[in-house]
Parts: sequence; C-alpha cells; structure tokens
Amino acid sequence: MYDNFKVSETTPHYFISEEALVPRCNNSDTQRINMFANHINQFIHLVKPEFPRVFTNFENQVGDYSVAYKEAKEDFEIISKIIKNEYNYDLIIQYKSSKVYDILHYRHGVNITEDYGYALEDCISDKKEGDTVKEGEFVYRSSNYDDDKNYSYGANLKSIFLPYHNLTYEDGVVISESAAEKLKAYKVEKTMFSVNSNDVLINLYGNQYYYKSFPKIGDDIFNSVLVAIRRIQHSRILYDFQSNKLREIDALDDTVIYTRGGKIVDINIFSNIPLSKMAEKEDEFSQELTAVYKEQVEYYQKLATELEKIIPVKIPTDDEVKKERQKYGITIKHPITSDVNPNKYTEELGYYWKLSHEQVNEKIQWRHEGKTFDSFKIQFTILKESPVTLGTKITGRYGNKWTVAMIVPDKDMPTTEDGLRAEALLNPLGVLNRLNLAQIIEQHINFICYNLVEELKKTDDIFAMEDLFFEFMKIINPKQHEFLDLEYMLMNRQQRHDFFEDIKEKGMYIHQTPFFGNTSLEEFAEIFEKFPQLVEKYNFKNTEKKMVLGDLYFIRLKHDASNKTSVRSTGLNNIKDLPSKSTLKKQKKILVSQTPIRLGKLLFLLSINFINAGNSDRIMSKTISRLRKYNFILF
Repeated sequence: MYDNFKVSETTPHYFISEEALVPRCNNSDTQRINMFANHINQFIHLVKPEFPRVFTNFENQVGDYSVAYKEAKEDFEIISKIIKNEYNYDLIIQYKSSKVYDILHYRHGVNITEDYGYALEDCISDKKEGDTVKEGEFVYRSSNYDDDKNYSYGANLKSIFLPYHNLTYEDGVVISESAAEKLKAYKVEKTMFSVNSNDVLINLYGNQYYYKSFPKIGDDIFNSVLVAIRRIQHSRILYDFQSNKLREIDALDDTVIYTRGGKIVDINIFSNIPLSKMAEKEDEFSQELTAVYKEQVEYYQKLATELEKIIPVKIPTDDEVKKERQKYGITIKHPITSDVNPNKYTEELGYYWKLSHEQVNEKIQWRHEGKTFDSFKIQFTILKESPVTLGTKITGRYGNKWTVAMIVPDKDMPTTEDGLRAEALLNPLGVLNRLNLAQIIEQHINFICYNLVEELKKTDDIFAMEDLFFEFMKIINPKQHEFLDLEYMLMNRQQRHDFFEDIKEKGMYIHQTPFFGNTSLEEFAEIFEKFPQLVEKYNFKNTEKKMVLGDLYFIRLKHDASNKTSVRSTGLNNIKDLPSKSTLKKQKKILVSQTPIRLGKLLFLLSINFINAGNSDRIMSKTISRLRKYNFILF
C-alpha cells in the first residue's frame, strides 16, 4: 500500500542516470559506484523480478524510459486487430483526441540483441475491434512492471557475510537453490537457417501417421534439437527416405540445428518460391512448410488491405510504370503522399504499409548478406528461461560484483534457530576492500524491518502497531514518515487495518535517497537504543557467533560461463611462467599489496568529493565508536 511513494515528496526533480539507483551512494567509494553504472547496462530481464526493499524512487524514473512496456498516451479506438498467431498480433488504432492513426505490435518474445530479450504480457487481450483503450492503460508490459507501473530489475536475497564451510573466496558468492530460482532470467533466441530445393527437414517431431519436422508456435523444443536437414542423394534415396529413417538423425550426413530448449513463439519464412508453386508439391514435408507460409502470407495480405483503408494506393501513370519496370524489372504499389491524404498517421504505420506490401509481392526477391538465395530461409523465435549456473555474474548496487561459485541445497545454507534461512553468503572482506559501506546499511535496514514486521504479527492492537511502525519510520526516513502519516490520517478504520495487513503480508519498503536527505549514521544508531528488540542478532544453528541476516538487492548480468571463456597458452612461456617475448624483466613476487587500505574516513564520509576536511576526523572517531558500541558494523 505504501510502496507507491512519490518521488516529488522526497527528492528534487533531477535525474543522473545509474548512480541515482544506488541508495546512499555517498556512503560508498566513487569508483565502485561507477562500476555499478557500467553493470546496469548489462543486466538481463528476470522471469520474476522484485521491487527493491530499500529503494531510491529513481527505479520508476528509469522504468519510464524502457521500451519493455506500452501504455496509451491518450484514449484510442481499436480499428482493426490483425492476428499472426497466438503470440503475435498488430493493432491498427486511432487516437480519439488527435485523430492520428497508429499501429501497435504485440510480440510475446522480444529479442534485443544476440540471445538477450524479455517476455511481454498482453494487457488488453480481452479488447475487440471497436473497443476503446483509456489513456494510461497498459497495452503490454514485461514482468519488470507491476499493476502500478513500479519498475523492478533484480531480486532481494537474504544475505549474510560469512564464508561457506570456512572456504576462502573473494569475488565468489555462494547462493541457495531457491536464490538461483529467483535469479532465473529470460533469453530470446532468433535462429535462422537455409533450406535449399534439394533439402528435406526430417520427421523429428512427428510419427508414422503424422509428419512434423519442426515445433510449431507454442511447442517446446525436444532434446535441444530444433530441426535436422537431410540432403537428397539420389544414389541412396530409397534408404534415406524410408518412414522409420526419416525419424532418426544420421549423425554423419544430416545437418542438425541445435538450441538449448525453449518455446517457439514465432516463425518467419523468407521464401523466393511463390506460394502457388510451393502448394503444387504434394510431399508431406512441402505441405507442412506451405501451411505455415500460407498463414504468414494471409497475415500480411490482411495487414496490407487494412492499411490501404488509411493510406490508399497511388494510381501510377503509364510513364511511371514504364520507368519502374525499366529500372527494377517489376512494379510495386506506392502510397499516396501525405499532402493529399486527409488521414493523419504515424511514421511507424507508414513503414508497415511499405513492409506488408513488399511481403505479399511475389516478384520481390529476398537477399541475405548481399546475395539472392535459392529457395527459402526459416527463422524461429525461441523464448527460454535461463537458469543461474556456476560462473554467472551478479551484482549489488554498490559495485559489489560477484561470480556464482556454488549453488547449494537450501537445507545446507546457514539457518537461524527460528528457521530463517540465508540465500546468499558473501565475503566479509569485500566490504573492507571495496569501501562500499552502503551495502551494510541496506542489509541492516532490511534486517531490522523484517524483525519489525514479525513484531507487528504478534499483536492485533492497532494502536500498538501504529506506535511501533511510525516511531521507527520517523527515524529511518522523516520525509517518508510525514507522507505515510498524512495518508494514514485520511484512512478509515478498515483501511488502517488493511494497511497493516499489507505490511504483514508483503513486508516493508524503505526509501533512501541516492545522495542527501537520509538520516545520518549517528541518527541511524538511535534505532539500536530505542528498539533493542529489533536489532538483536540471530542465533544460527551450529554457529557460535550471533550474526545479522538481511535482504540485499541483486541484479543478474548477461555474463554466463556458457558465453565466456578465458584461455592462455603455456607453450611459449619461459621459466618464470611469462611469455617469452614479454617486455617484463622479472616476475612480481611480493606477497602483499603495497596499497594501504584507508579504514573509517572513506567508509563513512561522502566519497564523491564532498568530504568535510575541517572536522572529518572528529566526526569519524565519534561515529565509529558509537556504532561499535551497538555492534552495527561487521568488522
């Protein structure tokens, strides 16, 4: 209920890109914040992302600029709905106010580049031609958005700074199987291959009664094999094309197109054979392809017909037809110019007018890499869920990048005596070396908030819940407290009850600005004085020392072990294990770093050129001693 906290209530109207996504980034090293700014450009879309429990309010600012959603910019009427298949369709619409025509595309699986992409949810699947979509209503959206357009791009993992079974690891992270499930991401692969006139796709997906050489729309890929192509060899044709042989891959002669699983969400055929000629072939293989190609041609024909109602076809003169035939060898349809067309339309609609007419013109030849191909090419769009594997890179919001070193069963992760289980084990030295204390603050805020919610669950006394919740909010964020307090005053009894039930069910979300406006660390330490029941560290099973366990927000990056390999040849190395042509004269043998680690000053003071040189030492000594008194810091 309170996670729709408005930016305008707490922060100035400025936007400085990725750094604004870092809570309290003035409590972290500048270089690490810059590293996060690079990482955010490499994140991939999770299947079920979560909104960060400690948020900056700039998440939604970033989400506004994403193309992974579409909302109506004004009321519009659906003029026509052209369906390609169950996962893809186009809407021809007209905006009510401006009277401009536009075209919207719904694609369930969207490829961005390489095999990265996301899945879209159809938000107006119940709308029909003639219906109106209201301004601000979602047309489609990715899983990064909730119903209120809050933008998510990572997952909250219960984290603890502790080596796993006394193992030593620096940039490695140990996560549980449930954490790996949270970090499962989408991939959208586009696979295209050629089929020549003497090729046949063998019957991998069918049986003796039904020929099916490739998965259709909505089908899952079988055994990581998309299709297998067999070249016709007349000397052995009677053997190769027996019914049972067409269902088996010949490892020596067949060309196999592999892909690592997934679901087919679209098929495109680029054919230089007219549909009428393809339909003349009576073999089962050709009939299967013809049926798919026919659906595609019908889709583009309907699209072209509907768009001609908005942009009529220009009637050419005899001279224009003659010149076009002399230049290109064919004639194509052209739209009337916009200056004589009373209908206003977008550039996107004009582009699809041209595209749809080219698709249905059988005289236009497809080219690939500058050459016209013989028969046709088939392109599959495959939506898949990519699991986390060893070597997958994840990052927090403070430049604290990790590589997944181990994925262990949930039961093997550290567990509190009350049954609360860790999801990520992090290297404690990573905080010291990287000078990014803000991750400890995030962990402690979520640790305290979890305990506060548990306290709220113990009572039905609305007044006791009010006192505890608002007293805590007054310390952790006075601005957020003022906002929530005013909203709460306007609620009736039932709404107030629902407010706290929502907190008990979904947990707490705390606003922390990127730079200024947060409580100081000294003020934050007051929580340890006023709420001792909320800051009591957990007793863990089989562990003597009490520890803090709290959520940290993790983002999955596109780097996986499957697409990254580091190899070095040792064949030409000399006795010092250096390349023989190396300009280095000697091997570095010093065992310790000569770079001093500055503790305290850089940990707590503003690290982006805002250090108070006049009284920083006095502030630091006082702050550190007070925080150590309450066991706040982990070292």
